[in-house]
Amino acid sequence: MTLPMFTQRWFASLLLVLLSSGCAALPNRSQSNKPVLLYSLYFNAEGENRYPADGVYSEVLKLLSEDFTVRVHRQPLTEMTLADVNAVLIANANDKAVPGFPPPPHVSDADIGALTRFVEKGGGLIVMQNQENHNVEIERMNRLLSAFGKQTTNAYTDAKMLAIPKDAPVLGGLRWAYIIGNSVRIDPSHPARPRAIVANDLNQKLRGGTRDEPGILLAGAEPGKGRVAVVTDSGWITNAALNGEQAGGVVIKDQDNREIMRRLTRWVANLPLR
Repeated sequence: MTLPMFTQRWFASLLLVLLSSGCAALPNRSQSNKPVLLYSLYFNAEGENRYPADGVYSEVLKLLSEDFTVRVHRQPLTEMTLADVNAVLIANANDKAVPGFPPPPHVSDADIGALTRFVEKGGGLIVMQNQENHNVEIERMNRLLSAFGKQTTNAYTDAKMLAIPKDAPVLGGLRWAYIIGNSVRIDPSHPARPRAIVANDLNQKLRGGTRDEPGILLAGAEPGKGRVAVVTDSGWITNAALNGEQAGGVVIKDQDNREIMRRLTRWVANLPLR
């Protein structure tokens, strides 16, 4: 049956609108057809300039742009802002306001709900913590992490180069220049299946400082269809650390931090590790 000319024109116009608006694109992909990684500054205080995207994190975000369309903003993490995102990176969520600026948002029940649903539907989440004097928020962030069977705790390890065992998941055989951070405690019975990816090896000597606590430094979990990684250091992917220059008062050249971050982001986004 031949459609009337008016109907044919109507369908043609509708198709043109759909194509021009991008509705025909695959879900969860940017216009470049790469998965989207969001570096979220929502929980970082205004005026806090410790890990800016155009500063000490510029090289790692450039690296990640090889696999992802990298997006950076401080908008709230809602179903709308996460709609086309594949993985979220949160680094050093802040506790206190910077003088002259408003207090930073702390993790709310709405944030927990939105991020939990995002992960359970297949999204990836990386939360990076820090040492005690970096204005890092612990209590409210732990409410979010408890949804995935994890908590960070104030047991600190100073700088060291960790040779990750070859049989470790995701990162086996790589060398991690760890700068300074706290520790992760996991609940092995939790349905999100949390597990250690890198535990501190006390037999590997410190490169600086004196604190060397036993515990987990990087943990993973797989709730629903998604994946979550908690890293206890935010300084290990700064430009200086990646380039084997002085970071946190130490220089660690013999490391694979670029490859570790590449694998970790691909893992949480459910991409092949290659």
